[in-house]
Amino acid sequence: MIGFIKRTLNSTRLTIKSGITFKSSLLKHFGIWSPNTLDEFLYPEILIKNANLYPSTLFRLQQCISSGSPLEIEILKSKDFGKANVELTKNLASLFRKYGSDKSEKHDYFLIYADFLNELDPNRCLKVLEIGMGTNDPNLVSTMGVNGRPGASLRAFREALPYSEIYGADIDKNILFNEERIKTAWVDQFDQNSFTMMTDSLEETKFDLIIDDGLHAVSANLNSLIFALKSLRGNGVFVVEDIPERSVDAWLPIISTLQGKYNSGIIKCQSEYLFFLWMKKKA
Repeated sequence: MIGFIKRTLNSTRLTIKSGITFKSSLLKHFGIWSPNTLDEFLYPEILIKNANLYPSTLFRLQQCISSGSPLEIEILKSKDFGKANVELTKNLASLFRKYGSDKSEKHDYFLIYADFLNELDPNRCLKVLEIGMGTNDPNLVSTMGVNGRPGASLRAFREALPYSEIYGADIDKNILFNEERIKTAWVDQFDQNSFTMMTDSLEETKFDLIIDDGLHAVSANLNSLIFALKSLRGNGVFVVEDIPERSVDAWLPIISTLQGKYNSGIIKCQSEYLFFLWMKKKA
């Protein structure tokens, strides 16, 4: 019995010590979100709440100080897309399925791409870049699983756009390849310098369509957006795929920051959300 009590006390001390270590680690690594209090490491729940509320609170602040009418962001719906060029829409859906991309089965992104490509003119020589090629390495956080087919959507775009040049980029160097009208390069979305390395390797700096289907994390997406603002042609389009509903609030202050200069917004799709920015000047 005495032995059991000793083991229980030791276990309790270890649990308490582990809890304090965990909370201290939270403060160390996420200090920007931690309240500046005497025993701040004791309140990880405040740190988490603070971080989660920041985007929506920032958006409300932007609403308060905006001139004119309050900022209103309409959530568009994918079912309203894909009607401008029905033939192109059907072709994209078929080609994504053919090459094993999830853009027309798990997701209905093909509807949005059909409309944007129709505006860009699919019979022109477009420059299309997709960041995130679909790694199937289970050890990478951006993996599509062992059954993923790297480069699937690149090949679909190549066939759908017979006069265009297609580019891909990924953090997984093992899936990079070059084929007819397809060139790929390495990129790390958390490192802005690697975007320059990517374009140097691709030997191309301007694009008509840039897709972020890589690491689905807001800061990584923002680095892609910063790159896109400098790298899109005059009528170009930037898209971020696979935004979960829980992350939509993080995009509201981003869209409000872009309002007035760019066409941008959020589209509710079949299973997740999609952000777009269109360089076309607002009317």
